[in-house]
Amino acid sequence: GEYPNQEAVGGALVVNDYREIEASLVMHWILTGKSTLDARAGYTRREHDALPARDFDGFTGRLGLDWFVAAKTLLNFAIWREIQSTDDASASYILSEGWSLGPAWAPTIKLVFQARYLRENREFKGDPALVIVGGVPREDSFDGFSVTAGYTPVRNVHLSVGAEWGDRTSNVVGRDFDY
Repeated sequence: GEYPNQEAVGGALVVNDYREIEASLVMHWILTGKSTLDARAGYTRREHDALPARDFDGFTGRLGLDWFVAAKTLLNFAIWREIQSTDDASASYILSEGWSLGPAWAPTIKLVFQARYLRENREFKGDPALVIVGGVPREDSFDGFSVTAGYTPVRNVHLSVGAEWGDRTSNVVGRDFDY
């Protein structure tokens, strides 16, 4: 990742460029006629050009299970630990650990209805100010629920509408919100 502008932190200019390498094994396994397992397990390394104390080095992965409860009903469960990019100025990446659970129902070939509950902990990592000035890293907890309806009038066209509700709590004042 390349950032053209240096960040001013405690009177110093910091370069936020980094190199990231991820090596993973990916698997799609049909467990039974009614269940499938998707897995990605690997190792991710992110090295910053400046301030190596911001680096990440460790296990990342995602596991998803689809269980066809009935002919037109599916239940999905997922769990993950991965790093994500962020547009927040206080971090260069987020370590995300979470899980989700939700059903999907397709009453016809053209209609599908889905719901999903999501629980995620987000650690904002790579903040150069924490390395230079010190302090407590930001950590958020997120709970969300969504419902979606999809319609496919013709092949290659899919229309959908959805609603989402969520709640975020943070250890940083002013970062909590509901939506």
